[in-house]
Amino acid sequence: MVSAPGTRDELLSQCDREPIHIPGAVQPFGVLLTIDPDTLTIENASANCVALLGVPPDAALGQPLPSFLSPGEAELLGRYVASWQGEDAGSVQFHTCAEGAPAWEARAHRHQDVLFLECEPVPPPDNDPTRFHHRLRDAVLTLQGAASIQMLCELAVRQVQAFTGFDRVMVYRFDPDWHGVVVAEARAGHMDSYLGHHFPASDIPAQARAVFLQTWLRMIPDARYAPVPVLPSRHPRTGAPLDLGKALLRSVSPIHLEYLANMGVDASLTISLVDEGRLWGLIACHHASPRYVDSNVRMAAEVIGQLVSAQLRLKEAQQAAEYKAHIESAVAALRSRLEGDGDLVQALTAGAPNLLDIVSAHETAAAVCFGGEWTQLGRTPEVTDLERIVSWLIEHHPRDTTFCTERLPHRLPEAERFCDVASGMFAMPIGRTERDYILWFRPEIAATVTWAGPPEKAVRVEGGHASLHPRESFQAWTEVVRGTAQPWQRV
Repeated sequence: MVSAPGTRDELLSQCDREPIHIPGAVQPFGVLLTIDPDTLTIENASANCVALLGVPPDAALGQPLPSFLSPGEAELLGRYVASWQGEDAGSVQFHTCAEGAPAWEARAHRHQDVLFLECEPVPPPDNDPTRFHHRLRDAVLTLQGAASIQMLCELAVRQVQAFTGFDRVMVYRFDPDWHGVVVAEARAGHMDSYLGHHFPASDIPAQARAVFLQTWLRMIPDARYAPVPVLPSRHPRTGAPLDLGKALLRSVSPIHLEYLANMGVDASLTISLVDEGRLWGLIACHHASPRYVDSNVRMAAEVIGQLVSAQLRLKEAQQAAEYKAHIESAVAALRSRLEGDGDLVQALTAGAPNLLDIVSAHETAAAVCFGGEWTQLGRTPEVTDLERIVSWLIEHHPRDTTFCTERLPHRLPEAERFCDVASGMFAMPIGRTERDYILWFRPEIAATVTWAGPPEKAVRVEGGHASLHPRESFQAWTEVVRGTAQPWQRV
């Protein structure tokens, strides 16, 4: 909310700065405590801690957690905290002295010098735990056998849906501009399909992507929940707002809850896909009614997410190695021809292999400027336009570097005139003079992009105040994107 009507850009900027990591509240499917690791004194507690401890927060704060446990349970919890070394320490199950309280499962994590305990009721015992582990083993073997990234994504959504029972499971891949596209989907018949649909970057703003990099999994069992305050809402030592960025129980942005409601989604589970420290995408699970999944099911989903993340790098490396081998073979053949031919341009452009074999793509063209003379292969811009491109390269890019783009008209506006043959360009300097270049071109692909609803957020003005809201419709909305070519593959 802003104090006066603001522009859409101003509101989007505020959305990007929404402090989603410090909501001051948690979701009600568990109880959050922070404790001093040396004394086990309770320093923060969610307002629903009476279910765990039998007393409200004001009676629990400042008290040692073991005082609410039997001696045996206190020793068990103390050993768990003392032996906790990091994110993979597992969980501990215990009972409190609260009358009628269930058994609880606690998982610890440390963040910004605070030790958090997230507690949930222990799920009913699995009547056949061996079967569960066999299913997980089979899922791992299935994913490891994927022959490509696309097959990996398709197998992943089916496996996650089989474990979690969610109505719709999607792999959502980010592009370089942080827009997303659904590349794989498994869904029940009553759920809308978003396969192939694009989502704008503003749907998952920068601070949300940062949180997804900190944690593998986020769950919202009931998107209509009432947030439970954390008391106090401040860091026990610094006084800063308590950072819940790594907490599973963290309450989520009201804008995101409105977004889910507009999609007809009452529960969600999101698993991060990370490739070498960068958020590659998400496995997004949606359900049309509230749905809680216990820690065992979440562990299986997390394992699948981690395995897919590891396989992404492996599959990309395999594909890159195959492409690199092709390039090296073409370059070696060209080098052999250069050694036997005194005419550089003739060696590069005549016969096979030639310059087009190096980039290995349908409809790619090339032009060579050497000694003031142009030689063209395939459909390229006119020589006068080629000269203007070289002049622009000389003016804007260092001589000793290559230049690559799949959106040349966005970098050089006058290229709009010939975008049908040169929306993509790869430029490499050669020879002794600054105008000696090899230019590869790719034609425009006038792509029809299907968005999940109009990509702009809605702005509402009420009582002189403007606020940003997620779009209300996710019906397919198409847009024709011009001036873009097939991306160049890096080696």
